[in-house]
Amino acid sequence: MTGLPVAEVLEDFGEFIVPDLVKMYGHLLRPEWGTIDVIENTERTIYSVVRVKNPGAKPPELKTVRHGANEVVLFYASPRQMCALAIGIGKGLAKHFNENIVAQQATCMHKGAQGRVPMDITPWMDWFLQCLGRAIDGAQATLGTVLSKAHFWETFGDALLNERQRLVVNRLLDGFEGKLTTMKYGKLAKCSHDTALRDIAALVERGILVRNLEGGRSTSYSLAKVT
Repeated sequence: MTGLPVAEVLEDFGEFIVPDLVKMYGHLLRPEWGTIDVIENTERTIYSVVRVKNPGAKPPELKTVRHGANEVVLFYASPRQMCALAIGIGKGLAKHFNENIVAQQATCMHKGAQGRVPMDITPWMDWFLQCLGRAIDGAQATLGTVLSKAHFWETFGDALLNERQRLVVNRLLDGFEGKLTTMKYGKLAKCSHDTALRDIAALVERGILVRNLEGGRSTSYSLAKVT
């Protein structure tokens, strides 16, 4: 389709997907790591998590030998033979860390090295697209929460609230689990029961909170719906 060699396309694609991979698995990387460190520890950190969370995923098996601070030897084994993709990911990581790397292949499955089998990248693409879809869904959910929160404060921004009230309302906007009761309000705001009652009554009066149908000791409150 592109007229380019498969290896070149895979290498470019590997470099292209690095920002998305970093978003998905960046929390597994140590702050002090650079490109060589990530390559050295990918099997132990990222791939071990991938295999646990996605039993159907079959990332390549990686073995590494560290030769000093600026060199690592990577042994790549996969029936998909996507070593060019691995090189591209390495280059993408270098770009992410503002570093320069040189990749040299001593042996290659595409040149007769042990492990040569027909290449089928479909399973890997399926796994990657599933991961990317989950990342997009998570980003959309986060964006939805931010926009909903902004709209809420745009509606009630003129209301005079104390620090305790703003704290609790923001907790509710962030997805507070369960129902808000006077006792929970007191714990969140670190105030007495009487103060919690007064704060809640003021929020109800201003239309920010609404009382749920339950009464008595089961009285609870929810945020008012903003249209």
